[in-house]
Amino acid sequence: MKDKALPFVLLFLLSVSSSAFSQGAEDKIRFHIAPFNFFDPITGVLQIGVQKNLHQRLALSLDHGFKIQIFRNLVTDGESERKNYRYSKTKAELKYFVGKNASVTSSYLSMEGMYFPQKYVKENDYLMRNNTSYRYDYSDINRIV
Repeated sequence: MKDKALPFVLLFLLSVSSSAFSQGAEDKIRFHIAPFNFFDPITGVLQIGVQKNLHQRLALSLDHGFKIQIFRNLVTDGESERKNYRYSKTKAELKYFVGKNASVTSSYLSMEGMYFPQKYVKENDYLMRNNTSYRYDYSDINRIV
């Protein structure tokens, strides 16, 4: 539950924060959606986000993607080697706008971090370690990217 609450807390804090560094137009909060992430056949998400301008040239963007595998179901009939696949994607990005102001069409440089927890079960597979192959019947996988 904590993993699911963190993105919402971050979005809430970003939306209610007072602008200590900006005045005027920089106070705007922009909501956006990343539609191409929906078409990823393995880890498709409905990714929504919010961007808050901190200064004339700085902005902070937070996105969260909710698991949605409709496209995978259409392409592969829902078959997957990953059983009970659970995941989400959370991204934070600090943007520095190169143009005169932070508009929708301005070019920018950015630093980005992503949190991508995954949980699933793999069955009847192989693992290679130190040039030795191991076969297993069942494996619970819990990984964070």
